[in-house]
Amino acid sequence: MTPNPDRPHLGTHEQAALDLADRLEAEASTLGAELDQEPLSGLRTLGALADAATTPEAPPVRALVRPLLEDVVALAAMAQALLDRRLGPEANRFLMLVESGRGGATWVGKLRAQLRARTPSLKTPASREGNSHQGPHGCAWLIPPGWAVESAQIGKWTRAGDGETLRTVCRRPIFVVGYSDTPATGERHYDLSWLRLDGSGWRRASVPSADISIAKRLAQSSALGAPVTSENARELVEFFDAFIHVNAERLHRRLRVSAMGWAKLETPGRILVVGTDIFGETELSVEVCPMPGAEHWLKAWRPRGTLAMWKKIVGSTVQAHPVAGALYLASLASPLLDIIGCPGFVVDLSGETSRGKTTALRLAASVWGDPGDGAGVLHSWDGTAVGIERLAATVGNLPLILDETKRGNRGLTGLLYALPQGQGRIRGRPDGVRETHHWHFVTLSTGEAPVTSASEHAGTRARVLTLTSPPFGRPSEAGAKMTRTLVEAVTSHHGHAGRVLANHLCRDVDVSSLRARYEVLREQGRQASDRGVGHRLADYGAAILLAGEVVAAAGLPTPDLDRVAQVLDDAIKRGEAESDRPRAALDALLSWVLSNPRKMVGMSTEEGQPHGGYLGRYEPGKHVSVVAEIARDYLERRSFDVEGAIRAWAERGWLWGHGGHTTATVSLDGPGRPRCLRVYWSVVVDLLGPQGEEER
Repeated sequence: MTPNPDRPHLGTHEQAALDLADRLEAEASTLGAELDQEPLSGLRTLGALADAATTPEAPPVRALVRPLLEDVVALAAMAQALLDRRLGPEANRFLMLVESGRGGATWVGKLRAQLRARTPSLKTPASREGNSHQGPHGCAWLIPPGWAVESAQIGKWTRAGDGETLRTVCRRPIFVVGYSDTPATGERHYDLSWLRLDGSGWRRASVPSADISIAKRLAQSSALGAPVTSENARELVEFFDAFIHVNAERLHRRLRVSAMGWAKLETPGRILVVGTDIFGETELSVEVCPMPGAEHWLKAWRPRGTLAMWKKIVGSTVQAHPVAGALYLASLASPLLDIIGCPGFVVDLSGETSRGKTTALRLAASVWGDPGDGAGVLHSWDGTAVGIERLAATVGNLPLILDETKRGNRGLTGLLYALPQGQGRIRGRPDGVRETHHWHFVTLSTGEAPVTSASEHAGTRARVLTLTSPPFGRPSEAGAKMTRTLVEAVTSHHGHAGRVLANHLCRDVDVSSLRARYEVLREQGRQASDRGVGHRLADYGAAILLAGEVVAAAGLPTPDLDRVAQVLDDAIKRGEAESDRPRAALDALLSWVLSNPRKMVGMSTEEGQPHGGYLGRYEPGKHVSVVAEIARDYLERRSFDVEGAIRAWAERGWLWGHGGHTTATVSLDGPGRPRCLRVYWSVVVDLLGPQGEEER
């Protein structure tokens, strides 16, 4: 439209209104009646309002409409314009333009209500005002202005000359009927529902919000059977946006969770997810939607058989065998960690093969679901780091149960940090960073060697409670028969105890009291330790003992907690001793060099240098010196933190040094004076005990 030079200050829409008014006034004689000035004034008002609402710097529509709601003259003029058979279509078009402005729909609705109140006979066309359609779920869905659903088709009203025509956009109805939010990630999914091709009913699918906002992605939903094509996708995106707006109060809202354990809620209440079952109460419905590929894992977290039969066999077993009882309670302790604020940790059962380790692990797994091999509750360490991370993300707050550490991959050390820490590795992707998975649970593990033997880092010892005693006592024929009976029982009856605990935690537990009790048990455990690692391990033991008290209150089989406490105390002391990696490194180094007397000056009785040269010098009552280069090589081959260990020796005063140096030149009865680590004799005796004295 060419701007009117006589009205340079007017916008496009207002010019359109004035030009239309001028044309109608000029044609008044041919129309057979003089046009009344009131509807023309109303048309001009609506045109100016539409122009102001849709300019780039437009204020919110409420700021434009609010003054009009109190202008009796303007309201009467606008109502007359909508009633006029010649001005009505243009007036409605201007109202629709105002609706497209910021916050337009709500305030145009208020404006229309005022116009109807002042002119009861005012009836705007259904295509513009919006109608309703009895669609999916028996709900009368509102059809947004400018659209219509007629003859089982979605149509759009378009301007054709001086009139309007309904153009078909989609040959089958398709609506947005609900949405689900994922509080953990902030993602939203919308529920699309469309009429089946044969008209027999409605099909539904949940898609990410971007899939109904971007035409190219919406077109891909045709693979689900939706009546979407590349030709109508763009207009359906527009339709969905308007449809969601007018039906906001009718859309069914749900919470979407992709992991088991505690669901993060925006509303009051507590929800614990076990498998696909929901425990607890909240104002919104909750649905479980695991990440792609994880659906089969959740199928194993289901009950089978009866709780009574499971309790009959498991109750006597955990009472008689405290090691198996500790593993059983650790499994039940997993959902408590998030409540009491205890970090994640690992309980590792190690020992010789065929001693009942896997059977004890099956017992712990039967709390939650099927304990069979590869069923979904009990897994193996034989997997990629990424695969185990995704399994961990699916488990959420329930225990991660892994068998046979010897089948673990090279990333075992990294997993010993990541699993208790509760976060996967940060990974990139071409357009940014991939979603980082999170979890918070107890990891149960078994193996012939302790899982910590895969790493010499002290940090792994601070995250693992290692149990080394046979879970069912010494091997015997009676013991073998008992374990066979136990495996048969938990294979046929499982998955009930975890659900009893879930109900108890959601309904009968006072969170503040539970935390207070944990603090008491925690302080009691820490009194027996004076080191940081020992304190951390004591915290884990307190969480397991607290689980025993909660389990008893829930009416589930409970081991002898005094005997379980003794098992845990032994594990804490063992972990505390093994966590001193600098001490272990020096112990290993001294044991090695002193076991090679022919290569130590002061111990060797042979003449001439040995093959490969001397390892160091033995000076009883003074020092044991080891060539620094040889010591570093030995420690590195044993996977110790070489520089960290040597630095710790110096800080503890175990090495003779001068001027801040950790090495000194030492004569080894040959050419040159290599730099050596010189360990004080008192340290040698302290580490090796009688061995050092005997050598003297």
